[in-house]
Amino acid sequence: MSRRVAVWAPLAAVIACGPTTAPAPPRRADADGQGRGLPSPDALEAQIEPRLLRLSACAVDELGIAAGCAENAAWEEAWFAAVEDQADRAAVATVAARLGARHLSHRSAAVRVQALSLLAESGEAGSGDAVAATIADEEDAATRRAMVSEAASAVPLRPAQTDRAGFGPLFVDLARDDDAQIRLLASGWLSAPPFPVDGAADAVIEMMRNDPDIEVRGQVCESAAGLGRDEVVAAMAAVTARPDDAPGDMYERCMSGLIQAWVTPWYPINEKAYRLTLEHLRATPRSDRAPPADALGFLLLLGTE
Repeated sequence: MSRRVAVWAPLAAVIACGPTTAPAPPRRADADGQGRGLPSPDALEAQIEPRLLRLSACAVDELGIAAGCAENAAWEEAWFAAVEDQADRAAVATVAARLGARHLSHRSAAVRVQALSLLAESGEAGSGDAVAATIADEEDAATRRAMVSEAASAVPLRPAQTDRAGFGPLFVDLARDDDAQIRLLASGWLSAPPFPVDGAADAVIEMMRNDPDIEVRGQVCESAAGLGRDEVVAAMAAVTARPDDAPGDMYERCMSGLIQAWVTPWYPINEKAYRLTLEHLRATPRSDRAPPADALGFLLLLGTE
């Protein structure tokens, strides 16, 4: 869910009504999630599915299920409560995979979008293929963008399995999509993938150099530092080498990307990006464009913290 606000619902208190009617309190024993008084995967699926189908009352925009839909709020509360209460994440992932696969072709766009999100969250091996096919078959542009947004923002229930789910090839392919907004979403994911992805650096460099949309090219140059790859820094260097020849704000955004490559704590530090930044800051003659005022302001701010 792209607009997630995690609402963790507490377990309901069990109030004893008498010696013959009081239910046993929840048990937390078996490592496999059974025998705890919590729903089995089948029971959880039966409990959650009606909530999923009620999303048909919601509209969809290109960010996901439209904000303000009461049924979406109820769905989020029910799903997050299930994830929190069912300590066996593998069981929840199984339910997510089942419900996702079952409703990918539902008549309601909102249900289709949420089904795709569930399948992406499941981390099931090969789920990326089903997600890719669903995105390719979707005819409504806003719904298709919402699906890509959900896939890009999905937080896997079993992170160790996500590289087997097939999402790397999906986003490499989406980097060549006809829709500029989808290419933009793909570039964000490829620039900081959660696991090594074959072809990510090549796809990012190709977008930086040749994407027909200048906004996509600029965004890629600004965010590609997340890969920490020397060949990506070399492509950024080619853009920044001739500030006056760089179209639009490409020079400024690539300079921002170079700086992020060595100051962003969660990025792998790239020494070449650091040295290239220093070269640009020392270069003369200066101009109104080079070095960028925003970059200088950012570095000055870093020096005061």
